[in-house]
Formats: sequence, C-alpha cells, structure tokens
Amino acid sequence: MTSNKLSNAFRKMVYRRDGYRCALCDYTRHLQIHHVVPRGQGGPADKPMNMITLCSDCHALAHGIDLRDLGPGRPSPEDITQLCIEYLADLYAAEGLLWNPWSFTAASLVDWTNHPKYTSEVPLTKAEQIAWEHLKKAGG
Repeated sequence: MTSNKLSNAFRKMVYRRDGYRCALCDYTRHLQIHHVVPRGQGGPADKPMNMITLCSDCHALAHGIDLRDLGPGRPSPEDITQLCIEYLADLYAAEGLLWNPWSFTAASLVDWTNHPKYTSEVPLTKAEQIAWEHLKKAGG
C-alpha cells in the first residue's frame, strides 16, 4: 500500500470520478487510491481506469490486512478485487465503454484524463484549475 507518487491533481481526478467516497462502503474519510490490477502484475501505475477510491479499511482488506478485526467472515482480498472490478465495469458501462482489467494495453492508448468521468459540472476552484492544467501539460 505504498505510494507510487501520484500527483495530488491526479488523485483528485480519481476521487472526483468516484464521488469523493469509498467505492465499496461509501465512507468519505481516509480515502486512498487502490490499483485494481497490481503494478507488480503489470497493472498500469498511471491510468485512472486501473484505480479506484477506497477508504483505509477497505484498502487494507484488499491487501489482506484486517484493521478492524472483523474476523473470519471478513471479505478476502479476492472478494475485494472482484467488487472493485464490478464497480469499475459498471461505472464505465454507464458511459458505453467496456472495462476489462486485462485490457490495459488498448486502454493505455487512450487519454482518459479528458473522459467525462473525470470532469464535472461543478466548477473547479482556482487551485484545482491550476493543478488540472499542470496535469494536462505534464501528459496525465
């Protein structure tokens, strides 16, 4: 669960897409970015389509760590991965896109920073506008 040095603007883009809440339990505090396909298994470290917003508890469960001592009935890392896959598949299906965690070669050819899921009708603050412009200039 170590950082791969995602910029704050990039994190905010993913948080915004997921409604500033944990995609699994709707908790709005202690949010973190989780890579659905682990970087060590070839998952892209810099593509929003491989990332999901999780609270610290759900993120820990995704890595097999039970912070709340939920006991034997807790979801396994495989269960969490499946829930993440279903969340992202449904999210992108609503936009008419096929999301597949094993198709990142094709997905990496697309500039997802301009996709409607990462934009919002809510006006950005001046700081967010500056960060967004910097992210676009840096190539995402």
